[in-house]
Amino acid sequence: MEEGKWRGNGRRAVLQAAGAIGAFSVLPTTSAIRNGETRSDKYDLLRGSIEKPIDEDAIGELREDFAKQSATRSNSETKVYLDLTTFENDRILGYNILMSESGDNSTIQEQYIVSGGHTGGSEVTSDESTETTDRLRAKADQYLDDAKSISNSIQSSDEPTPQDWDIDWGDWDSTANDYVHWEAPKEASTGFGGDIRPGAVIFHNRIRRSWDDERIAARTKVRLESGREHCLDGHDDYCASNTVHTGWRNREADIHHDWDQPGNGFSGPTMLVGLDPVQTIEDVTKSRSASIGLDLDQNPNLSLGYSTGIEMDKSGITDRTTSLDAKTHHEWEVMSSSGPSAKYSSEFEIGSVAKYNDNCGGSTRILEVDADLRWGLRLGGR
Repeated sequence: MEEGKWRGNGRRAVLQAAGAIGAFSVLPTTSAIRNGETRSDKYDLLRGSIEKPIDEDAIGELREDFAKQSATRSNSETKVYLDLTTFENDRILGYNILMSESGDNSTIQEQYIVSGGHTGGSEVTSDESTETTDRLRAKADQYLDDAKSISNSIQSSDEPTPQDWDIDWGDWDSTANDYVHWEAPKEASTGFGGDIRPGAVIFHNRIRRSWDDERIAARTKVRLESGREHCLDGHDDYCASNTVHTGWRNREADIHHDWDQPGNGFSGPTMLVGLDPVQTIEDVTKSRSASIGLDLDQNPNLSLGYSTGIEMDKSGITDRTTSLDAKTHHEWEVMSSSGPSAKYSSEFEIGSVAKYNDNCGGSTRILEVDADLRWGLRLGGR
């Protein structure tokens, strides 16, 4: 990476946000609902504002009601939901819940539209509040429309393709499927134009499992959007007004899947059996194939696979996972501060497979997905 093109290495140059994805838990509403009534609309929603964000209890109640009234053809006995404590410091302005169809499986999909918690400095003005509320409510409506038409812009394909794997992702039971659209909070201590949002990120998290093989798999697709591009689109809260550089650029991201959780009958480092990617992938913009080994005693060569689209022009992702625990670690980093991945948007996806035995009763955590995101300002030029 062209380190000299960034404005130093300190906090004033690199804004950081952590823990924006959260944890997935088995909740009391998640037992099989194959005998429930089928909803005629198959979706529901909540909308909030900056002044009055959506309450976690309201989401919990809607989620429970929707699960009870929605029939599913899935064979899965367990559904997993995002832990709402993920957003305890943020404001949820949009929440959608709907039935997502995928082949012979139906599963509940959740969509969260979130404004990151304010970290200090000046209070949100009335005009800023109205603009943010209107923008994020419209974004929530867009996500719902996209999902109903099965055309979300960062959705990866579940369709089987003739690749070098034995089991297709779509063959396993769908356990979780959610989107989180998270706009980073304004940062008061940048020194470059007051309170500025450095960027936004979209997470698409999916979990599937094989009951017979005692395996569970997760995929996290990440779309990083630079503050610079949002500023150029006319959103002033992303603009660094005291610089000529317009706004913050994408810089780095660390994504982790941590499977060593209390809801799993297995524990320790050996429960992580495979991940993707397992090598450095750089400077690519294409559809790629992922194949993850399952480490099954009866057939050690079996693998789970899927196709995914990535947009990493002038950036790369490196596997930094170690064998000391059941937690994956992938690091994404731009290769040039003037490259497309820094200035505009970048998309990448990680996946992992772990041993899993349902050892829980009631609500319990089965997976933590952690994100550590960084944006930077560039010296000179656009």
